[in-house]
Amino acid sequence: MNARKRQTEDSRYAFTMEFYDDMADLIRSYHLLYYTLDGALEIYDKKLKRIFLKRMKVPGIKVEELQVGNTVQIHARKYKIVGYGDAFTKETFAKFTQKTVAIIRPDGYDQTGKIIDQIISAKFAISRMKLVCLSKNDAAKLYDDANLINSLSSGPITVIEMNGENAISGWQQIMKSLPCLGSSSAEDAATEANFFFSSSLQSGAQLQNSTLGLIKPHAFREGLSGKILQDILDAGFLITALRSLHMEKTTASDFLEVYKGVYPDFQKMVTQYSAGTCIAFEIMQPKSSNVVEGFRVLTGPVDPELARILRPNTLRAKYGTDKILNAVHCTDLVEDAPLETQFFFELFADQ
Repeated sequence: MNARKRQTEDSRYAFTMEFYDDMADLIRSYHLLYYTLDGALEIYDKKLKRIFLKRMKVPGIKVEELQVGNTVQIHARKYKIVGYGDAFTKETFAKFTQKTVAIIRPDGYDQTGKIIDQIISAKFAISRMKLVCLSKNDAAKLYDDANLINSLSSGPITVIEMNGENAISGWQQIMKSLPCLGSSSAEDAATEANFFFSSSLQSGAQLQNSTLGLIKPHAFREGLSGKILQDILDAGFLITALRSLHMEKTTASDFLEVYKGVYPDFQKMVTQYSAGTCIAFEIMQPKSSNVVEGFRVLTGPVDPELARILRPNTLRAKYGTDKILNAVHCTDLVEDAPLETQFFFELFADQ
């Protein structure tokens, strides 16, 4: 075997990561290895100095998700990647993990889903997303240009933190033809991310005459978020609040408690809702007196296979796989809508 072939077969990326053990109230540290040849993972327990997970392929883990600061789920456990394990990994990922912030201006609101889909198609990895409504005073904290301040405070904007190879210059090129803004430097990206994703900015959630929807982790991972959001906008709904988030299993179980003892696959539901990033959004329907029912109709039957037969144009028919991986959650009952919306936009803390 020549040296080039041996290097290819042995190539792997190394990371350090942490897992919060709530039973012991301890943070446990691990080394993670990702093998480029077959996409397999291996985990080493730093304290016990032994292999915790033997080398194996883990469904749903993509190399682009293995970035410092991200949370990954491996066999029902959530680990936070806190550092690179060696110089080779750090140097390699430095080229691919440049961060930038994209801002969809108010005049691009109707195209929000299409623009997000362009971001995904351009191979940027979205790490955080949020819809905010800025006052002129808010906008003036970040920008000096009066016209820009007036524009950004004229309606809702969607802020997207993302990373990729040469993300700053890459997004600057793409956004030229779009109603968008983008970071001009790494320093600006850090400043903008800290500003927009701070807790001081209001979510814009109305909490009345509205309903809640969730893009589930599998749909986010499959790059379907933009398409789903655009379908919702095209159907005449208004997105009044939006945020990306990660749920722990206990949080997902609390949210889904109404289904406990009723739905036979309750634990599978909890596992999916806590499997990674999801997108929570509040929507309104100006021409309808019952937005909850209206969105339920657009979402479609729980089983995507049945939806494809009975309602082929619904969200679950187009983007779902099975009863658990059915792309979108919607509120079932009118009286539950304010509670579910409040859960994600007032009570939920980032995890």
